[in-house]
Amino acid sequence: MVENLPEAGKLNIARVQAQLEPTLVYPFVPWKNVHPFCAQPADYILMVQDPDRRSGYEENWLKLELPHTYSYLKGFEATLRGRSGYKKYFDPRVDPFYSIYNVGPDTMTKHKVIWKRMGTSMEAAVVAHVHDEFVGEKPPMHKSTVMLIATDSLQEAHFLCALLNSSIVDFIARSYSVGKSFASAHLLGYA
Repeated sequence: MVENLPEAGKLNIARVQAQLEPTLVYPFVPWKNVHPFCAQPADYILMVQDPDRRSGYEENWLKLELPHTYSYLKGFEATLRGRSGYKKYFDPRVDPFYSIYNVGPDTMTKHKVIWKRMGTSMEAAVVAHVHDEFVGEKPPMHKSTVMLIATDSLQEAHFLCALLNSSIVDFIARSYSVGKSFASAHLLGYA
């Protein structure tokens, strides 16, 4: 049994409890839980995006394989179709109404370094697959306000994390960044 967190979003939506299959439920690291060298999952997120296609999983597949998940999403169809990101990046005639932007193979990688895209200082952390008692072994997910770099190994992730948290990278980021663009991906061109 899951319950959505309407207070966590910008829209006024109903609080709903539902039985979902755990297949597409992932641990979720909120932005506020990303700190230097530490990022802790605190919630769960329904990730219905096919990372290889960069679109939502096929509707027919979801209906057949995960009917509870599909039914839950159907209850929010109008809201999901009304999202600006859906309208901008997806074709409603082709892409499922629950498609989301900016999810690809790197999102699902076993080892990655994440950092806050907005803030006043660099705060990078290593994120690796976790074994969760409810959903099994999966990579933690995060919102688009968190940047990521996929790495080939845990050792590489820790090295990169240490580099990004160094005082020189923090200085570089603060020297040229302001507001919402504080530590977006272009930071790597200067570090």
